[in-house]
Formats: sequence, C-alpha cells, structure tokens
Amino acid sequence: LKKPDSTGSMYLKMGRTNFYLADFPAQLANIQNAIKAFEQTKNEAGLAEATKRMGGYYQNMGEWTKATVYFEKAIVLYQRLGNQVQLADMIHNAGHASGFYDKRKSLEYLNSALKLSEKIGYLSGVADNLWILGFYYEDVVKDVATAVKYFTKSLEIYEKIDKKGGIAEVLLAFAGIYLKEPDTVLQKLNISPSEKYIKAIKNQKKSLQLYIDMKHTSRQQVVTLFISETYERMGAYDSSLKYYRRWVDGQSKYFNTEKQKELTRIETEYKFEKVEDSLKSDKRLTDEKLQKQLLLFKQQQQQLELNQAEFSLSNKEKDLQHLAYLKMQSDLQNEQLIKKQNEKENQLQSAQLKSLTQDKAITKLNQQRQWIYIIAGFFLLAVGSLYFIYRSRLRSVRLEAQLIKEKSAQEKKETEFQHKLADISMSALRSQMNPHFIFNCLNSIKLYTTQNDTVAASAYLTKFSKLIRLVLENSRNERITLASELSALELYIEMEAMRFKEKLSYSLIVEKDVETSYIEIPPLLLQPYVENAIWHGLMPRDQGGHIAIAVAIKNDDSLLEINITDNGIGRDAATLLKNKMGGKHKSYGMKATTERIALINQIYKTGASVFVHDLVDEDGQAAGTEVILQIQV
Repeated sequence: LKKPDSTGSMYLKMGRTNFYLADFPAQLANIQNAIKAFEQTKNEAGLAEATKRMGGYYQNMGEWTKATVYFEKAIVLYQRLGNQVQLADMIHNAGHASGFYDKRKSLEYLNSALKLSEKIGYLSGVADNLWILGFYYEDVVKDVATAVKYFTKSLEIYEKIDKKGGIAEVLLAFAGIYLKEPDTVLQKLNISPSEKYIKAIKNQKKSLQLYIDMKHTSRQQVVTLFISETYERMGAYDSSLKYYRRWVDGQSKYFNTEKQKELTRIETEYKFEKVEDSLKSDKRLTDEKLQKQLLLFKQQQQQLELNQAEFSLSNKEKDLQHLAYLKMQSDLQNEQLIKKQNEKENQLQSAQLKSLTQDKAITKLNQQRQWIYIIAGFFLLAVGSLYFIYRSRLRSVRLEAQLIKEKSAQEKKETEFQHKLADISMSALRSQMNPHFIFNCLNSIKLYTTQNDTVAASAYLTKFSKLIRLVLENSRNERITLASELSALELYIEMEAMRFKEKLSYSLIVEKDVETSYIEIPPLLLQPYVENAIWHGLMPRDQGGHIAIAVAIKNDDSLLEINITDNGIGRDAATLLKNKMGGKHKSYGMKATTERIALINQIYKTGASVFVHDLVDEDGQAAGTEVILQIQV
C-alpha cells in the first residue's frame, strides 16, 4: 500500500493533469482527496500545496470569494513553514482574487506581495504583482500611463525568466489598452489610430501561440474570441469570421469533451461496482464448488489406492509360482552352460589378451587423430577470423574514405552555393544602385545647381541620400518589411520622375488588408522590374508613360501578389530598339532577381514565382508589359 503522503502527492499530480485536459470536476475531486490525505498525516507542506491548488481551482472557475479564502489559508500555512517564495505567491493570488470584489483589500495585498518579492529577489513574483497593479491603475485610478509603465516592467521580467503564461497575459493587457482607450489617450502614448488595431492583433496572435504551446485550452478559446472581435472592429470581416468559426469549433469540442468525460467517469464507477459485486458472488460460488470437487477427488484417490494394493498382491503370488518354474529350468541350463563355458574360457583368455593389445594401439591412434583434428580446427578458425577481421577493416576504411569524400564534396557545394548567393545579392545591390543610375542622379543635381534651382537640387539630393541609405540598410538583412521595400521603391521612382520631368508618372496602390509593417520579403526585389519598365518600356516613347504598382493579399492571407504594369512599347519593340542602339542600357537586375528568387525558393521552400505578360490594345498592337510577382507569406 502507498503511504498517505505519496497518495496526496499522487492526487495533486492527477489534478494538474485534469486541469490541462479541462476536466474540472475530476480536478476538484483529486484536490479534495489530496487535502484529506495530507490532513490525516499532518503534512503541513503538502496541505499548503493542496490548499493553494484549491484556491487556483476556484480562481479558474471565477469564484473569487472562495478563491480568496483558500489563498488566505495557504498564507497562514506558508508563514508557519517559513517559505518566503510561496508566501509571496499566495499574497499576490489573494490580491488578484479579491480585486474582483474589494479593490482596497486587493491593493493592500498586491503592495505587500511586491515588497516581499523585491526583498527576497523573487523575479517571477515581482512581475506578477506589477502586472496586476497595472490593471489596478488602468481600471480604478484611470492612469493609463502608469499602467503601461507597470505592464512594460512586468513584460521585461517575464521575458527575462521565460515565463510564457505571464508574457501571454501582459500582451493581452497591452491589446486591451489599444482597443479600450480613446484615441486622445493613445496619441499621448505615441500610438496613432491607424496603428492600434494592427498592434492589438499582433499581441493577441502572439498570446494565442504561447497558449497553444502551453496546451492551455480554456485561454486559447478566450484569446481566439478576442481576435475575432478585433478583426470585426477593423472591418476585416473575412478574418473575423475565420477566427469566430475557430472559436465555435473549439467551444463545441471543449463542452462535448467535458460532458463525455463526466459521463464516462460516472459510468465507469457504476460498472466497476457492479462488476466487483458480481466477481465476489462468482468467487463465493466457485469456492464452494471447488471444495466439493476436492472432497470427491480425495475419496476417488483412496479407492484407487485400495484397488491397486489388491491387484499388486495377486500379481505377486503369480510371479512367485512363475519364478519357481523358471529357476528349475535355469538350473538345468546352467549345468550345461558350465561345461561349455569351461571349454571356452581358455580360448577367451587368449583372445582377450590379443584384443587388449589391439585396443591399446587403436586407442593411441584415435588420440593422435583427435589432436590432429583439434589443431586443424583451431588453425582454420584462426584463419577464418583473421580473414573476416581483414574484410571488416577494409570495408570500414573504404566507408570512411567515402564519407570523407562525400563530406568534402558537400562542403564544396555549400561553399559554392554561399558564394553564388553572395554574388547574386551583390548583383541585386548593383542593379538597385548601379553606377549609371548614380551618374545620372549626380548630373541632375549638377543641372539644378547650374540653373540656380537650389530648391529642386536640395529636394533631389535629399531623396538621393535617403535612397542610398535605405538600399544599404536593406541589403544587410535576409528579409525586410514590405513597408521598407515599398519606401525604397517609391523614392527611386520619384527621383526618376524628377529627372524625366513630364514623361514619367506612377501610382502605388496597397490594399488596406495588407499589413506592410508585419509582412517580410527578401530585400531589393522589386526595383529591377520597375527600372526595366522605365528604361525599356516608357523612355523610348516620345510622350513617356505611366507605371502602376498594385499590392494585394490573396488565398486567405497566405499569398502576397505585387503587380507592376506599364504602358510602354512592349518587350518585342524594346528588344529591337536595344539591338539597334547597341544595348547601351543592360538590365542585369532582372537576371539577378530571377536567380535570387530561385535560390530563395530552394533555401526557404517559399514557392515564390514571377510571371511576365505582354499587353495589347484592341487592334492587337503592343500596349505595355505586366509583371506579376507572387510570394508566400
């Protein structure tokens, strides 16, 4: 039998498992059993732990008064035990629970817990109390700035000690501020009205992922519903419906699982009691039947032994008579045999002497033969073992040589791959800021200066410096935000428009559901296509032309599509014109970007793709070029 202390610990472990499975009736029963077991053994440490778990149970159920009562009982027990860390936790829990019905009492508990946690260097306790105090200043004092300060300090500590549950709750607290507080309050916190929904969604999704990692079912449901409501407020009804359906599915599974577990537990208890009663009745009947059979077997065994004794006695009498007859016959035969035996004994003695000599010789020969076989066997075994050892060693050496060769080849391939990737990245950078473009920019600045147009020169030089800085910054990273890439692209087009005056116009349209600050793509990806459209599509036209850039998100937020369209002369005419002019402007950027996309697909398995279409008018004449770039996000 298990000791009561181990029984109490077992009940607590089962209760924790029930909590993560959302089996709350079983959790309550196991905690109650643990309290009884620890009270019987007068184990105060175990009783304190079980009392704390009971308070946590009622806290999870939203019964804040009962939760506070059990946390206060745990405070007394941990004070008696001298456990400062657990004492700080219980004071914090009492403050948290009492905050739902007595704000003054809650504040006293929280300040006391914070001081104790700071005194003993208990970082988790400090973070917990700062988090709850943040809610107090937000909801009761209406001091949002102080609340944000407490939340920020709490989040820094949670991230430092990697406490996922705390991180998730603080992220939800920030999301609540972004959604509840008016725009005037948020602007004081440097949060614009257009940013609040994006920041709230980002925090809520991070919180949801943390609860998924922790397998915390009930909190997953709560956060999923929050995300659906936030998308609804943003006007993103498709996303709102998706998360609402996810919440409904989770609720259905959650409550069905709860009911099924409770019914299964009751049914199991009933079946167990019924089977146990049946087994006891069958055992009683079986024991009585077995005793009767044993008694009958003993009686039959005794009768069999008597019959065997009588049969044995009768056989002995017959055997004695038969033996007497045989003895008489034997005596007659013995007399005749003795005579023959005496005659043959002399012959036998001489034959035995001769046979003995032959046996010794044969025995010696057999021993010599056995030794030869043994020696030969050992020799063959040794030769075979050496052969197999040699073969194994040779195979091992060949295998090692092959592995070294393959490893060297693989390292060589990886080195070549990295060099190729670096070359293509540099090619992309050169295509983005090639010497020809820089030279033209400087000439434009010189022209504005000679014309004494200092305003235009200053504006052009400012855009030029910003573009240089953006390109250099973006080229250092493997992935950048879509917003940063579009900023660099727009600067480039504006500078080209300033250089070519009235010949170039453009439009950049980003659909509102595209989160440009959140989506990331490889850097320096779009400019080569725009440059190609300007130089080979629009500049050959006398009246110039227009470039339209459209950014959209498709396939349920999983596919980013960027459309670059120009109304230039088309690819065929551009090719003929370039051949006539001797190919003065070579677009290395298109080739480098194509190779980069192929390498990105190979490394990250992204499935990015580029499609180029020639546009024609109603008469079938070239009307421009369309480039469609699709990237998985």
